[in-house]
Amino acid sequence: MVASEDNQSSSKGFILYSAAIFMLAVTDASAKWLTQGYPIGELVFFRAIFSFIPLFLVKSPQKNKFTLSSKKWYFHILRGFVVVLTAVTFFISVKHLPLANATVISLSNPFFMTLLGAVLLNEKVNISHWMVILVGFCGVIISVGGLSSSSIFYTLIGVLSALFYATGGIITRFLSKTETALMIALYTNISLLIFSIFLFNYEWHAPNIHDFLIFLIMGLTGGLSNYIATLALRYADVSKVAPIEYTIIIWAALFGVVVFNEIPSAYTIAGAILIILGGILHMRLGRSR
Repeated sequence: MVASEDNQSSSKGFILYSAAIFMLAVTDASAKWLTQGYPIGELVFFRAIFSFIPLFLVKSPQKNKFTLSSKKWYFHILRGFVVVLTAVTFFISVKHLPLANATVISLSNPFFMTLLGAVLLNEKVNISHWMVILVGFCGVIISVGGLSSSSIFYTLIGVLSALFYATGGIITRFLSKTETALMIALYTNISLLIFSIFLFNYEWHAPNIHDFLIFLIMGLTGGLSNYIATLALRYADVSKVAPIEYTIIIWAALFGVVVFNEIPSAYTIAGAILIILGGILHMRLGRSR
């Protein structure tokens, strides 16, 4: 009976995490579409505005009084600034690169997180982990094969985005010891909104109805993805659902073909395989420690 309940719980976590990854892929595809006609700052602004909707829906059923008061407010602001840098650099890279390529590069963030954990948090990293990190970065290098020199530049921007994402993850680890997921998410969205104002320029313009709906989809799926992924971890261990994260490459390739007429190259596929292999080995090594 207990085993049956555990299986049902794991299945629920599996389904929820799969939905979260799909929504994240929709967010990325929506962003790529919008970068063709709108400045990056405007994308960050609307991403923040519409992401508040699912967060407030989560907050409203709570009986306990919610407050944004925190003794670590400066770390929240720092994390928000890092998230802005992550979003801006990713939007730049996905604007100029095929969606599948930008997605493959973004999956290198766990390797950066391990590096930063060793440097900033003094976490122990053995030789096996360093070898796996090397495999992952080889995958990134291979994935850019056959691209033009300008595309390689935007690939480096994508790698920088993965580095910023990993930095935000390190700050989140620190904050999550005392702060709730909702508080962290709200501070991040507020920071996104404030920092996006500094990105305002004359190119900003009101979207038409069609693009407004895509902005709405981008914000809602972005906000829901974060919440649903957190919810999934209540029902299943991280180690069990984490490999699902790599299904985003399949969705990215599908959206790339159907929406943007982008066919993934052999280099992209080979690089993705190496990164996925490195990621799975990375998780297995983490469980064996």
